[in-house]
Amino acid sequence: MTVGHVQTRKFKVNAVEPYNIYIEVEKKKIPSKTLNCLLGAWLPIDCGKISSVVNAEWTLTVDGQVTQRGSSTTSYIGQFDGKPGHTYQIDINHRIVYGIA
Repeated sequence: MTVGHVQTRKFKVNAVEPYNIYIEVEKKKIPSKTLNCLLGAWLPIDCGKISSVVNAEWTLTVDGQVTQRGSSTTSYIGQFDGKPGHTYQIDINHRIVYGIA
């Protein structure tokens, strides 16, 4: 994830349901367990001294109006209830956090 501000393109959904906001990464040379710990994955694994480097705040805009805010400190990134017929956009502000103590 880029440090700073990221804004999605405007998008629509096709079903009434909860939608999750995830981080997608390309695994290179980091072991899966370490990567899951760095991303703050909600898995039953012992991360030891490795903590999440994800520190993001997000805002959901629906039809041009801010309707929801959240933070990765309280959940993975976030979740919103989507409904067809609306236009959505997500803004994410991310700060760098070092994950290995």
